[in-house]
Amino acid sequence: MTKTNEAGVEVQIPLENTIAFAVTQRCAGDSVKENGGKVQTDADKNMFSVQKKLFESKAYEAIKSHQGKVATWLTKNTVQMFGRRAIYLISKSAIADVDKQLQTFKKEKQLLTDAFLAVYPTMIEEAKKLLNSEFNSTDYKTVNEMSRKFDMTWFYISLAVSDNIPEEMQKQEVQKFQDIWQKTAIECREGLRLAFVKLLEHLNERLQPTAEGKAQRFHESNIENLLEFINTLERRNLTNDVELAKVANQVKDIVKDASAEDIRKSANVRKTLIEKIAKVSESCDTMISTVKARKFNLDE
Repeated sequence: MTKTNEAGVEVQIPLENTIAFAVTQRCAGDSVKENGGKVQTDADKNMFSVQKKLFESKAYEAIKSHQGKVATWLTKNTVQMFGRRAIYLISKSAIADVDKQLQTFKKEKQLLTDAFLAVYPTMIEEAKKLLNSEFNSTDYKTVNEMSRKFDMTWFYISLAVSDNIPEEMQKQEVQKFQDIWQKTAIECREGLRLAFVKLLEHLNERLQPTAEGKAQRFHESNIENLLEFINTLERRNLTNDVELAKVANQVKDIVKDASAEDIRKSANVRKTLIEKIAKVSESCDTMISTVKARKFNLDE
């Protein structure tokens, strides 16, 4: 399926080379809603809601943190289908690596869940002391019930309109799917281009001297974030953006051997990088000249 963007350039995501999957992360809550009657105010108490925290737990926070880690990885390694944040897209060639990583995440979460469940009874006893008269044993699930509240699942889905839809609806549903797919293609290409340029501009800005001619603070992450983007580009370059891939590889050759320490210590290293990046930036200016500055869900 193809669509022409604002610049008249054909953008396409070949269905046969694209894998779609959905990921669900489940986590038990650590609070319950109380009625507003406990709020001391002269306002209408129906306008208030109170959350009672059930426990304090580093083990629980570790699970929540892990879920954030998974969400970040998905953002950096996949493309989200336009208007469908629960559906992720990758190139067919990347499916083995992606599935392996998801399996690793699932195992990690299970270990964190087991650690949480091991201390859960003790946490309830501690909550009795902390909540005093507000403690209510019915707020707490059993260990077995709680274990079913944590999970991570994913499944691969077919990108097509169902054959079970009535014939009179087929045409409109096919058109709706095509519209979403075309928007996804344009957002994928333009979003990746803008994200790449943003990272490159940030690196270039950090290489520039201050007004006093001194070197700015430079962290390893300034290079690592750019290289991470480039190294995951292949699995996300669903529209086969040859121009972006070419420029990204040029930048990789420039920065792959540069270290933050060398950059901080050597004015010559900084000068050389600035000059090389400037040449590549000319290609970037041409590459994004037709991309409108709007928000994308890629690496943001």
